[in-house]
Amino acid sequence: MLKLYCWGGVSEQGRSCFLLGDGNGFILMDCGVKRTFTAFKAGEYPQWDVNLLTRIDATFLSHAHEDHCGALPVLTKLGIQRPIYTHHLVVPEVTKSCSAWLQAVDSMGHKKPYEMEHVLSLPLHPVDFGVKIKIKDCEICFNPSGHVPGSAWFDIMWGDKRIIYTGDWSTSSLFISPPEFSGHADAVVLDGAYGAAVIRQDSIYEQLLEAITATVSKGGSVLLPVPRIGRSQEILILLSSALKVNVPIYVEAPILAGLRGFLRDPERSGIKCPAQITNICDNEKIKEFCRISDIPQKGEAVILATDAMGSSGATKELIDRLGISENNSIIFTGFLYEGTKGDQVLKGAVDGIKARVTRFTWKVHPDWKDIEDMLRKIKGDPIVVITHVAREKGDELAHMLRQKGVRAIVPRIGEIIDLSSA
Repeated sequence: MLKLYCWGGVSEQGRSCFLLGDGNGFILMDCGVKRTFTAFKAGEYPQWDVNLLTRIDATFLSHAHEDHCGALPVLTKLGIQRPIYTHHLVVPEVTKSCSAWLQAVDSMGHKKPYEMEHVLSLPLHPVDFGVKIKIKDCEICFNPSGHVPGSAWFDIMWGDKRIIYTGDWSTSSLFISPPEFSGHADAVVLDGAYGAAVIRQDSIYEQLLEAITATVSKGGSVLLPVPRIGRSQEILILLSSALKVNVPIYVEAPILAGLRGFLRDPERSGIKCPAQITNICDNEKIKEFCRISDIPQKGEAVILATDAMGSSGATKELIDRLGISENNSIIFTGFLYEGTKGDQVLKGAVDGIKARVTRFTWKVHPDWKDIEDMLRKIKGDPIVVITHVAREKGDELAHMLRQKGVRAIVPRIGEIIDLSSA
């Protein structure tokens, strides 16, 4: 019996982790951590069954954001050394992402979940898009998902069953080719991060540019906390081409390093506008910084810094530095986990913050229209397992899909879904 074990990333956003298996073979799909902090612990990890975990034949990683890869070193700590397949662009990012999570945990004074040796000993195997990997009765093909460079959705054939695991996907990237879904499917494990919302990306662009222009025109600076890969490069592309005010844009070194890395083999990596990226790297307005001291204390500036949650790295320091002036702005552009510094700043719960604090939803996941269009292209009557979204929003999305005759479910953590009769 083919079963899907939901160990994380259902009825919540974070710690995506799914086991797929029939008793004879098992594969793990993603293995992330949920970035939450309390006085007693840092992070929430997948609720796995260790007996089953030790039986996996391989892990397939969709991309290197910590909510998908941050718990992988726990496997090596447990002595599990099965191959981890992921796109070649993702391989170096896994080490960086897990290292950054370790640093964040350590900076908060919590016990580390693993050591750097466990990160460095991850058995990562690079894969290109279009490549099929055979594991016992299972065959998996990597396809571009459009979320970040190298991110993949998995086309899985297990016996006579076809399962689509979307990972995080998006049709709205400024520089990554969108995913292409088609054909008959028996089950779809679906990224539903925005629930049933419809997001107008063009409107987000306009609002963000207006907010930045308003601040720098009055002599202030703007801090944009961003992830190292993905949204950060998207925003940089927008600012370099559409921001009309003449102001320096300070960009943390890892963000530009990621952008340059995409140029090594753009076609192989699914990058659709290499010339535009080259122009950004050569733009005199773009100023690379490695340390906070590289950014002048006075004068208008736009600053892109990691991490997106504001809990560590350059962002944490810059919030303290820029937040004390009402002339400045701090603009978050994505989801914020409860309890992170970014979440507390946005809620007005951090003393001494006088800067204007706002948040826009930069679209890096599918909205209702994307999901509706995607499922129209899928033939058959698949079970649709909604993931990567809080329970209430997931239920709303499932309700709307059921009204259209879709067999949509929103599982809970630990739930096991029988796919043998799908």
